[in-house]
Amino acid sequence: VYRFIKNNKSNVPIEEEREVKRFSHEFVNEQWQTDLMYGPYIKYGKKSLQTYLVAYIDDCSRLITHAEFYLSQGFEVLRCSFKEAVLKRGIPNSLYTDNGKIYRSQQFEWMCARLKCLLAHSKPFVPKGRGKIERFFKTVRKRFLSSFDHREIKNLEDLNLRFFKWLDEDYQKKPHSSLNNISPLDKFYSQLSRIIIPDNPALIKEKFYITSYRKVNHDATFT
Repeated sequence: VYRFIKNNKSNVPIEEEREVKRFSHEFVNEQWQTDLMYGPYIKYGKKSLQTYLVAYIDDCSRLITHAEFYLSQGFEVLRCSFKEAVLKRGIPNSLYTDNGKIYRSQQFEWMCARLKCLLAHSKPFVPKGRGKIERFFKTVRKRFLSSFDHREIKNLEDLNLRFFKWLDEDYQKKPHSSLNNISPLDKFYSQLSRIIIPDNPALIKEKFYITSYRKVNHDATFT
């Protein structure tokens, strides 16, 4: 095949690369981006367990609405982390994700629909549209994970306490070059009127329930 292509280059159509321009939403909570990053290993006895960082970033302000390390990358992690983000920073108009299995699950689509949040997926194998969340992960590696010896981590709670402290004191309050040297936190709260914080957290939690089908028997019981 390679020899054929080499000898017939003039007959092989070449797909032109499309020009990709930077974009940013004008208002906060118009769109969030989310993704997962592989974190450091943590020792539990004789075992070393992989950690995973799940993060949500507001496209307009670059604020991290929620981010946390977990020991799993399954659907339950996505459900809990997104719920935390919504309870802390409000409901986004849309959520932009990749095509991972957990983001394509019907349960997650239903949860977003209950929140009236549009779930959008990027084009497969084209990560350019998720540049902001990828840039944040690079910042985590350079400014957080490189600042200490991973062997010092006692457990997952210890790792998250260090991370939350760094996130609140460093990233969220540090002037951002793309925001005219305004911090993500200041930018986010400069549009406070556009942030829809749930009045009743209990009602929001109901929107994150798992939907399950059951057959009702003739005696009005079900499994």
